[in-house]
Amino acid sequence: MVAEPGSRERLASAEELHKLINHFEQATRGYISMADIIRFSFYSCRRQDEINQLRWADCRKHGNELLGFVPRLKDPSGQCIDVEI
Repeated sequence: MVAEPGSRERLASAEELHKLINHFEQATRGYISMADIIRFSFYSCRRQDEINQLRWADCRKHGNELLGFVPRLKDPSGQCIDVEI
């Protein structure tokens, strides 16, 4: 069963997003850039769990774009679907 999402009080402002990205661009601790993950999540409108499911094997190059699938997402009917991004 798919639960109703919790309500949000507000969205991050553009200034807050820029501060986060600038902070993580300074950090060099990880293998994957957190700043890139923030950008990707913002522009793809994907949840953390959906981003964590992404695999290179699910992607293909199409011209200058990289197309991929978020596998096994649950839609409101409870069925699992693959969603192209």
